[in-house]
Amino acid sequence: MRVLIACEFPTLNGGEYSMLATLPTLESAGIEPVFACPPEGPLPDHLNETGRTFFPFECYDESGKRKSQAEIRSRLAEIIRQAAPQLVHANSLSMGRLLGPVIEAEQVPGITHIRDIYKLSKQAMRDVNQNHRILCVSAATRNFHLQYGLSASRSEVLYNGVDLEKFFPQPSNGELQQELNLPAGSKFIACIGQFSLRKGQDLVAEAFAHIAANFPEWHLLYLGERYSQKSETKAYVNKIEQILSSWEKQNRVHYLGYRFEMAKVYPEIDVLIHGARQEPLGRVLLESAACGLPILATDVGGTREILAADDGEDPAGLIVPPQNVSALTQGLTQLLNDNTLRAKLSQYARERAEKRFDRRLSATKLLHIYQTFQQQ
Repeated sequence: MRVLIACEFPTLNGGEYSMLATLPTLESAGIEPVFACPPEGPLPDHLNETGRTFFPFECYDESGKRKSQAEIRSRLAEIIRQAAPQLVHANSLSMGRLLGPVIEAEQVPGITHIRDIYKLSKQAMRDVNQNHRILCVSAATRNFHLQYGLSASRSEVLYNGVDLEKFFPQPSNGELQQELNLPAGSKFIACIGQFSLRKGQDLVAEAFAHIAANFPEWHLLYLGERYSQKSETKAYVNKIEQILSSWEKQNRVHYLGYRFEMAKVYPEIDVLIHGARQEPLGRVLLESAACGLPILATDVGGTREILAADDGEDPAGLIVPPQNVSALTQGLTQLLNDNTLRAKLSQYARERAEKRFDRRLSATKLLHIYQTFQQQ
């Protein structure tokens, strides 16, 4: 069964990694995935390296201006005719919106993933609802969109999964301490994700600034890039740098950029802090849990579905109210002061990942969805 997977961006971020994690299971069951994606970037590079087919597709012209909806949909229809898939899978909400009318016109079944929480117009939601199945990454994501017209009968929750054999608890080898020229015994708090207001890196900066003097062995790491060229995003990053400028001068704050091999970075981290203002189902939380990191996160979106105590399970992380620097500061202080708590949360996080977020679980469920279309 050939499935065309459509991706808007050439990057390798949460949505792309979540899709790629399902491929071994899908391919072993006879699914042939082919992709529509931009021709240059980490995603097409990965597809080339792994011998997978992709059809070049771009939403933006050479000047960076977004193409018209009609032009984008025309190209998608052309790719569908070239690829001749039995099923089309849009890997994001925006792609699901674009493809809804296209699959209707081309008379090919389609499904879409919803990995975002933001309000759509009525027309956009009608376009999304033309997909035959709609897969939401968390109950919080589905519930949000149901308020604005998402089809209840066509939508369901499908959690993302992680490779538990790639992401697992292991001791630090001290590489990061050496890279940053820090003394033995230095400890790391990490904030991971592309720089955007939604990710709440500014709240993390304020919390660290409050506690840094009391915990001299602890350092703050930022892992991620600023992709947006919008002036407000540039101002946002400048604000973070200003909050932390004195601590950066003291070599207590480190901006490490984007790291491809995060599985090698997680063992160097002692605490993961996630101050998001919104988060459908944070992949960094899933990977951190799989690696057994103590996690402090804000109570937004699907985060509670990952970390909260549930059905007799122990909590897999500390959850604090969102947009509340005081609560984030208190939670961070509690974690840094309590080695026993960190050890317990580390154990519970790994157990939660094994029970609920194994990539094989996600991939098997996705395979069953694909097969329902194969049988029609």
